[in-house]
Amino acid sequence: MSVTLRWKKYPNGTLSAYLDIYEQGNRRKKYIDVKIPKNSTQKKELKKKASAIATKVKNSILDQTYGIISEDKQKYCFLKYFQNQIDKYEGLPSTKKKRWALVKFIDFLKSDKRIKVQLVKTRIKSNTRVGTMEIEKVNCDSSTNTLPFKSLSKSITLFEDYKSWLCNESKSGLTGETPYDYWAKLRWALNRAVKENYLIKSPLQNITFQKPKPVLTKEILTKEEIQTLVNTPCGNDTVKAAFIFACFTGMGAKEIRNLTWDHIKNGRIKTRREKNGNLVWNKLPDVALKILDGVPKRSSEYIFNNLPTTTNGVNKVLKNWVTRAGIEKHCTFYVGRHSFAVMSLKSSKSEKITANLLGHSTTAHTKKYLTHVEELEDKAMDNMPFIEI
Repeated sequence: MSVTLRWKKYPNGTLSAYLDIYEQGNRRKKYIDVKIPKNSTQKKELKKKASAIATKVKNSILDQTYGIISEDKQKYCFLKYFQNQIDKYEGLPSTKKKRWALVKFIDFLKSDKRIKVQLVKTRIKSNTRVGTMEIEKVNCDSSTNTLPFKSLSKSITLFEDYKSWLCNESKSGLTGETPYDYWAKLRWALNRAVKENYLIKSPLQNITFQKPKPVLTKEILTKEEIQTLVNTPCGNDTVKAAFIFACFTGMGAKEIRNLTWDHIKNGRIKTRREKNGNLVWNKLPDVALKILDGVPKRSSEYIFNNLPTTTNGVNKVLKNWVTRAGIEKHCTFYVGRHSFAVMSLKSSKSEKITANLLGHSTTAHTKKYLTHVEELEDKAMDNMPFIEI
C-alpha cells in the first residue's frame, strides 16, 4: 500500500494537490483541498499542509486495514458523533426518530450514576417534506469527554442496563415498538462508527433485542360508535368534522392541520405522510366528500382552519365529545387513523391495499391491524348461538 502526494499544474500556473493511492492491486486518485496559485508567498506552508494530509490519509487506511483506532478517534465523544451523523441527514423522514433516540439515550445517562452528563436540550425548527416543525435537539458541543469511544468497549453493562431501562415503561415512558425503534437507531449510530473506524466492533454486537410482534395498543372505534359521534353535538364543530374526516381517510393530526384545498383534486386527496414523507394519493369516500361540501373552498387556505392550536387542545375537545356520546374509550385524534385502518382491512381483506392507503412503506406496521381484525372475527364466531346437536 502506498500514498503518494502529487501535483497537477493548470495552464494559469496553479498547482492542485492530489493523492495517488495504491491499495490491494488497485490505483485511485483522491484530490485534496490544497491549491497553490502561481507566485504564491505561502507555497512552503501549503506544501507542508498537503504533506500532512497525505500522512493522515495513509494512517487512516492503515488503521482500517489492521483494525487500529487512532488516538483522536478514541477520545472523540460518541454523543457528539451521534448528533453529527443525525445532522448529516436533516430533513429526511427517519431523522426525527434518530434525534429522539439520542435524546432518550441521554435521558438514561442522566439517570445513571456512572457517567456525568451535562447537556442542554433546545427546541429548533426543522424543515420536512410536509412543512416546518419544532423538534428537540441536544447540544453536544461541550461534551468532548462525556462518553469517549475508548470507553464504549468497556461499557457493555451500560448498554444492557439501557436496554432494560428502555423496556421499563415507568422509567422511559415508552411502550409498544418504540423501545426497540430507539435501540435500533442507537445501533445504527454505533455501526456507522465501526465503518468509519471509531470502533473495532459495536458494543451491542452480543446484546439481543427482539423486535416485538406488532400489537395494536390504541382504541378502535366501530362504525356504530362513529355514527353515534356524528349524532352527538361537539363543543368544536371543526374538531368534529376533522376527526370524522380522519376516520374515513386515515390522516393524522398534523396532516389534517396542514391540509389545504390544493391537496384535493377530482375527488382525490394528494399529500405526504408527516412521519415518513410517503406520498398518499387516495380516492375520497363519500363520507369524506360530504364533510368537505360544508367547508368553504378558498384555494390554498387550510380546510380545517379553526382547530385548537395544539394537539392536546384537540384531544381535550375530543375527550369531552366522546364522553358526551357515552363511549367508554380513551380516544385521541390518532384513534381516527387506527379506526380507518381496521375498516379498510375488513373491507379490502388485503394488507397491501391497506398499507398503501395508510402511506406505510411496508406491510409490517399493517399486521397489528390484521391481528385486531382476526380477534374481532374470532369474537364474532364465539358469540354465535349454540344449539344442542
